[in-house]
Amino acid sequence: MSADRNKERFLKQIISDAYDFAHQENQGEQRLPAIAKTIFDMLEEAGFFSEAQFAYHIDEGSNYAAEVHGYMCDFEDDVLSIFFFIDATKNVPLGDLASITAVGKDEVEKAFKRLETFVKRVLEKKIVGIEESQPAAELVELLQECAKTKQKIQLHVVTTGVVTDRTAASQKKTDMDRDLWDLVRLSQVCTGGGNDSIAINFTKDHDGPLPCIVSEKASDGIQVLLTSIPANVLAAIYDKYRSRLLERNVRSFLQFNGKVNKGIRQTLINEPQRFLAYNNGLSATASKVDFKMIDGKIGEIISAEEFQIVNGGQTTAAIASCLRKDEADLSLAIVPMKLSIVPAELIEILVPQISQYANTQNKIQEADFHANNPWHVALQLISRATWTTPMLGTARGSRWFYERSRGQYADEGATAGTAAGKRKFRTENPPSQKFTKTDLAKFMLSWQQEPSIVSKGAQKSFMEFMS
Repeated sequence: MSADRNKERFLKQIISDAYDFAHQENQGEQRLPAIAKTIFDMLEEAGFFSEAQFAYHIDEGSNYAAEVHGYMCDFEDDVLSIFFFIDATKNVPLGDLASITAVGKDEVEKAFKRLETFVKRVLEKKIVGIEESQPAAELVELLQECAKTKQKIQLHVVTTGVVTDRTAASQKKTDMDRDLWDLVRLSQVCTGGGNDSIAINFTKDHDGPLPCIVSEKASDGIQVLLTSIPANVLAAIYDKYRSRLLERNVRSFLQFNGKVNKGIRQTLINEPQRFLAYNNGLSATASKVDFKMIDGKIGEIISAEEFQIVNGGQTTAAIASCLRKDEADLSLAIVPMKLSIVPAELIEILVPQISQYANTQNKIQEADFHANNPWHVALQLISRATWTTPMLGTARGSRWFYERSRGQYADEGATAGTAAGKRKFRTENPPSQKFTKTDLAKFMLSWQQEPSIVSKGAQKSFMEFMS
């Protein structure tokens, strides 16, 4: 399927899901919360944000304009993300076919500027008196806490259009990081059409190349480089990419609750020069590494593409946390790292195995949550074959539609062809009776009386459910 076709299909899915949400929640044509909720759910299912909230507030004056549409607070990483949505399809009624629209860099810059102004006015205590029942009231409180807790603020502009110059549009202008999500990027990360991969240039963006020992390349193309990375460089990389850096890591950061993490913190604060000796280091992967040989098997790593930390996520997050919270001097701390170069065509197969085997020092459950898992396939078959008891005055019941992979509901509805066929499909499979893998996990864990797990969000609930 071509890239344009993927984008068209994904945009159609957003509009369809937003239409379902708006009418399911009796919000009529309040399209902004419907669009925001739909995209938040997609990004959460893709593993990028958890429990993001829609929160609209606008504050305008003769010489300023402040506006925000949502937020998400990551308490583990001390990051407050705030959102602004640019709906490029706003002139098309929800549910109708929309075409792909270009969004100019100036419009994106205006959106970032409105977010920045909102943050500035909140910190200056010029935005007050928001009704407590409004989500924006909690956002104001969270922002005011940021100055005290040194919490990082990230600005996100999300659009249903295509931005041609995404890099220039999202360049950092203040001490707050900017992140731009246009239709191309959303489609890539939410549908598997791309992985929004991480490319690290150690020479250009950090302290210089990493010295390494180079192994022989195996027959399947895998090659291992043994190296070390300065702790401050690792912290900077994590601070930029955060959870995206650990997408293939089977464990998440557990804060400083365990003995291992407490030991990391104590070493970094009191004996940073001994970190290399004390710590087992990281295991990382990349699909392509640019390195040059110096002498024998000694080389220098210049850059890495599709970079992922598959073991050592807790070490990485702990180092970044010490720099941010304790203002630890990391200049003397060095972290050992094994970097495996895995050919791109083997990434999906081998990297999960590397992650699993690298983490066997602690008890780890299987972490393969692909939609093609036989259990999920079987449940899909049951959902399509099971009908509810007909309600009074109806000829037949309806079905609870299990969406094993994102987009199935929209696809099956589209195959109905005629308008009458589509109405029949929606009658038999009401949008309110569609549920996803993450929905299922939260339902089942709630039934099993596990509120402490469910409250952690969809992704963590799903991981626990699959274990």
